[in-house]
Amino acid sequence: MNLNTTSSRMSKHSIILVLAAIVIFALLLMLLEGRQRQPTFQGKSVDYWLEQVFWAPNLNQTEALQAIKGMGTNAYPFLVAALKKKDTPVKMFYQWTYRKMPANVQKRFPVPVPASTYREAASLVLLNSNAKGILPELIEILKIPDSSIRYSTMIVVSYHIGQENVAAVPVLLETLSDTNLTVRQRAAGSLGKIGPGAKAAIPRLKAMLTDKDENVRLLSMKAIWQISHETNVCLPVMEQLLGGQKQYTRHWAAVYLNEVKPDAEKTIPILIASLESSNISLQMSAANALLRFGDQAKSAVPGLLKLSQGGDYSLREAAKAALNKIDPENSAEKR
Repeated sequence: MNLNTTSSRMSKHSIILVLAAIVIFALLLMLLEGRQRQPTFQGKSVDYWLEQVFWAPNLNQTEALQAIKGMGTNAYPFLVAALKKKDTPVKMFYQWTYRKMPANVQKRFPVPVPASTYREAASLVLLNSNAKGILPELIEILKIPDSSIRYSTMIVVSYHIGQENVAAVPVLLETLSDTNLTVRQRAAGSLGKIGPGAKAAIPRLKAMLTDKDENVRLLSMKAIWQISHETNVCLPVMEQLLGGQKQYTRHWAAVYLNEVKPDAEKTIPILIASLESSNISLQMSAANALLRFGDQAKSAVPGLLKLSQGGDYSLREAAKAALNKIDPENSAEKR
């Protein structure tokens, strides 16, 4: 017998045994993680329905969202837990091993679902729920120094937060330093929504007015205005951002400038450009912003007329309302 061949076979056999042991260990960890009894809908758990939102091969997102909503507040603790999910090294190895398995072998093992799938699904569910009651728990999650976890959580926090959530200010100040751009933007926006109660954040927000990202500068400026109405600080930033690289930035700088100090000459051309955007939210905002200028905005009539004949009902109505104010004698109804 060839000793090298025998040794090679034993080595391969050992590797297979080690890999099998790791896979079994990973499966046991996943089973233990799911041992806590979850509320169900149609006999399926919260985690099952979260998987259907973004992951399942034959997913029905609407049905999944309705199922979790049907569980009511009983699902909230598990949605909070889902936002904190993170793939451990063992789980990542199992995901890698599963991808390498032949298709006939994969059928014998559970499909590994990445933690990001649960986080994103839980975030979407909570965005469409009355989650104000669990904001303190969501704020606690933001203390976890992990940008991916903060990202999914901050989306929910920034949507539901309000003036009553002053206690969140210290944590939001921490997240202003996160490496993730969206986390920083939404943290600034959240402080602005808290308003005067977030006064302690002003020095940090002022420092962010020089951030390399123009949207961070825009939202930091807006937050400062919402918190302290410092015109001398905010106006120069608004005017600077009118020349921003992105239409989104230019648009909102124009909108905010008109709230503080209306300037038809500087802002109407930017708002007219937004009418041509593919972003319906920008188009709607532009139509509403132009309305306030009346006949000063007659150069916007062609763009508004085009939108007044478009396919989106809300956008059509906004464009018609603007036309009625800007050019009443030749409004959309009379054309």
